[in-house]
Amino acid sequence: MFKIFKFLMACILAVTLLMSCSGGSGGSDEQPELGTFSLSGTVTIGNSIDTDSDNNDLSSEYADNSTLLLAQNVANATVINGFVTKVATNNLGDRFESVNDEFDVYRLLLGADQLLRLEIADFNASDDQENDIDLGLFDLSGNIIATSESFTNIEEITISTAGEYFVVVRAFAGSSKYLLNTSAPSISSQFAPMRNNNVEFLIPNQAIVEYMPEVQTQARSFSAASVDTASSIVLEQLDSNVGASLSISSTKRVLSNFEQGLKTLNLASFEKIQTLERIKTLSLLETTKHVSPNYMRQVKRVPNDEFYERQWHYGAMNLPAAWDVTTGFSALGNDVVVAVVDSGVVLDHEDLRDKLVTGYDFISSSENALDGDGIDDNPDDPGDKSIEDELTGVRTSSWHGTHVAGTVAASSDNNIGVAGVSWGAKIMPLRVCGQQGCSLYDTLQAISYAAGLPNDSGTIPSQTADIINLSLGGFGYSAVAEGVYQQVIEQGLIVVASAGNDNLSTLNYPASYPGVISVSALNAASEKASYSSFGAQIDIAAPGGDSGELNGDGFPDFVLSAVATEDERAPRYGYQAGTSMASPHVAGMFALMKAIYPSLTPSDVDALLQSGELTVDIGDAGRDDLYGYGGADALLAVQAAQRLALGNLPDPTIVALPERLVLDSNISSATIVLRNIGGGTPIITDFSANVSWLSVAASDDIDSQNLGSYQIVADLTGLADGEYSAIVSFNSDIPGTTEVFVMMNVGEPDVQVSREVSQLYALVVNPDTATVVEGVEVSLSDGVYSYRVTDIAAGSYAVVISTDVDNNNIYCEPAEACGIYADPSSNNIVSLNDSLESLDILVEISSILNTNRVIFNSGQIQISDNESLSNDVITKNIGELFK
Repeated sequence: MFKIFKFLMACILAVTLLMSCSGGSGGSDEQPELGTFSLSGTVTIGNSIDTDSDNNDLSSEYADNSTLLLAQNVANATVINGFVTKVATNNLGDRFESVNDEFDVYRLLLGADQLLRLEIADFNASDDQENDIDLGLFDLSGNIIATSESFTNIEEITISTAGEYFVVVRAFAGSSKYLLNTSAPSISSQFAPMRNNNVEFLIPNQAIVEYMPEVQTQARSFSAASVDTASSIVLEQLDSNVGASLSISSTKRVLSNFEQGLKTLNLASFEKIQTLERIKTLSLLETTKHVSPNYMRQVKRVPNDEFYERQWHYGAMNLPAAWDVTTGFSALGNDVVVAVVDSGVVLDHEDLRDKLVTGYDFISSSENALDGDGIDDNPDDPGDKSIEDELTGVRTSSWHGTHVAGTVAASSDNNIGVAGVSWGAKIMPLRVCGQQGCSLYDTLQAISYAAGLPNDSGTIPSQTADIINLSLGGFGYSAVAEGVYQQVIEQGLIVVASAGNDNLSTLNYPASYPGVISVSALNAASEKASYSSFGAQIDIAAPGGDSGELNGDGFPDFVLSAVATEDERAPRYGYQAGTSMASPHVAGMFALMKAIYPSLTPSDVDALLQSGELTVDIGDAGRDDLYGYGGADALLAVQAAQRLALGNLPDPTIVALPERLVLDSNISSATIVLRNIGGGTPIITDFSANVSWLSVAASDDIDSQNLGSYQIVADLTGLADGEYSAIVSFNSDIPGTTEVFVMMNVGEPDVQVSREVSQLYALVVNPDTATVVEGVEVSLSDGVYSYRVTDIAAGSYAVVISTDVDNNNIYCEPAEACGIYADPSSNNIVSLNDSLESLDILVEISSILNTNRVIFNSGQIQISDNESLSNDVITKNIGELFK
């Protein structure tokens, strides 16, 4: 029966217009009154559309879809319209008048690279706390895969791996209709959502917070800061039981059915969604500038760059394990900038062009520069012609700065060329070295520029460098230079320099100035390279390469990085060796540390070096003149940065990810990963399953502590259809047992996929008076939608079909299913001089991404011109009807 209150306004207007207000029901056989006519027909539902089974319209069939257990099964490539509300609406006649509908959960198969898009129809851009909805993706074990939680009207998630998933729509604040497109074309470039696509490695109950400057030194009541409160970057410990509110209330809130179910199924995911909600709430506080999750990265990550396998020098300093912790992208979204003071950079190199910030050319001699002028704002390397062939006399270029920059931060994991030590760092190219060498004066100008100090360019960068790499040097000491370096270090910049290639203990500068990190070179056997200088000034050793082929990979034991062809300056890759190659390894390592702990200072680095926390001790015990405090170990370095950020690491704790598995007849095996999320070096001693039908085996990637991947395989032989459970236990040399709960479903699941819309309403509209003269509910029988409207006076009308999932008595809004009678020959007007049968109308769901929209409410028609739009066909029809 058509909702009385929906039709009330039309009846009031009908009194004035002398029209009938009988409001017939769909499929009725009643006869029209004398002098009136009937209108009937069918409704065709557009391809691949569906509806939220527990929307706010009381006239729609109801099926609770608010938990993973009650997930609504939908088909792939489907457009769904729905409604969620954070709190009860308190509106008389609403389905959710006195209870909320915070979560809608859908279950469907998704393909790799599919895009999920959530369009929030009632989002209010002027108020972040009104009508905001988020999007989440979970696997069938309840593991959270990704989220999109922006303060915009669009949320998007891209599917990385094909499979069956739960898609969760959540009301963060307020109420709204939404459109969920499960196979949308990408429009990501138009929006900047806060997406968390690495939630697998999110550390629960922690947030990295950057406070506003005016509160950085004030005591913070939210939680005890784990670092000095004078720092702007703080690791906050969050209580997952505390409800999110802008006042950061200390009272526990009641968990929703979704949260209670998730907590039972997958405690780790429950803690993560609680953490993400708290982080989003924290971001709304006026006292916070940026808020980010804290992450542990995946095990032994390696990039897919074409020549990465030849970069032996990265494994030599334990970089793959360090990349599990961070790849150098700052948790706060701020770039870590490394100034490369060198021969410039080939700015259009394919592996560097996207990694550069504004630099400068400080070569003051045009003869040295070979670019036709003195200093300028173009640090592009034209080639230094610094290498002369002894036999032919032909001079070629070193592309030295390009090679160094590639080691620090070449674009990584992009299937091109080589990887950099820090995937996320940016390079500030500063040109000081030409054909004749590197002038001390020019170099001092460059480092002053990097630090934001006065310099000959008359400018300073918009963002100063965090780290300076100087793969250059000589024997001459300068008191003036020492003073400048001291000023730069006092600005907080970490300065790294090559020790020299003379195989001498003579002091080499700038590496030997106080506070500058001096780097000697290692060969492929982690021994001093034959050429590397040494002595009391050495702080650390890193791979620099050497002649020979010690590692058996079939390639030279030099360092591979970016260079260019001589004439065209086209991108290529080449091998070079020297302490010049060792220094950028260390600079890149410090950039990784800065990504975790942005407050890292030169004095922090000195202290960590002296305590042995950044290096593996090689050579004589303790510090020595060949290797300084030891060989650079990137994993130790990023772990040290974590300790600085955390204050200290917790006790060793072994966790399994995921900690719950759901297997079935189609998917009878899965991989879990064991990790230590605390300190120490716990060792897995044994593992077993408590049932005979389940086996456990370690994968090839487990480390010396037996941490890493394990395969869980179910044998269905002899198992009757039904549900089974098991526990896999892992014991270690620390107290406690790590357990993985396994559920096994044997037999084909009974999955019913819906393909319906919410209750549809047929409206007959007088376009001249902009009133709805009659309306009925569309009926559904044997899969056919039909309507019949009676008692319509002779005249010309528009016919509209629409849902009303939010129960606001307004039709054809964005995210509603909507159809309008379309017949251009009659300008979409039905001329009713007799009863008209078989008027078929197509219904599609209206998107918010177009430019015009028409709103039909129960008394009038409004046309609005905003950044929302109905379906193309509907738009054209509206234009014809109301222009």
